[in-house]
Amino acid sequence: MPSDADWQDWTLTMDELLAVAWSWLLLTAAVTLLPHALLWGVPWPASGATVWESLGRWLWDLFLLGLVYVASIPLHEGLHALAMRLAGGVPWRSISFGARWHEGAVYVHTDAPMTVRAYRIVLATPALVLGLLPAAAGLATGRGWLTVYGWIMLASALGDVAMLRHLRPLPPDALVRDHPEAVGCQVKRSAGRAG
Repeated sequence: MPSDADWQDWTLTMDELLAVAWSWLLLTAAVTLLPHALLWGVPWPASGATVWESLGRWLWDLFLLGLVYVASIPLHEGLHALAMRLAGGVPWRSISFGARWHEGAVYVHTDAPMTVRAYRIVLATPALVLGLLPAAAGLATGRGWLTVYGWIMLASALGDVAMLRHLRPLPPDALVRDHPEAVGCQVKRSAGRAG
């Protein structure tokens, strides 16, 4: 087994994540919520309903969306794990789940190495499946809740997207592994490269 000296940290700080947060939120809103409003209108207030009926319906829908979001959090991590298995070839026994309660974050982790190409797939899978696909379905059908859900799940993939951007300089065949403590990964140092 390679020593930790064979690996270089490739991580993001909370400040680096926050630096892209607003631009990511605005970008995802611009490609989901804005087109939905332009194509289908804003779904509130409901026609023929009083303001209070519309507000009640809207709050109920918001509550249900919140429940679906909470249920989607473990699904998001499960999709990362599935991608680790399928794209990265990581054995199930090497994949674990956890939570950093003080940060309000759940995560999936493996110390098994994989290529940057596979790691990119691992990072992108939840945003594509839970964000982009529902948003596209909402835009195509006019179902506002699908578009909003897709936007929320794309926004929730902020850390994954920031890490995808952070990986850009690395070649696809470079080896990486999840960082054991920080947001990011560790990159296998090239053979013969001095520390």
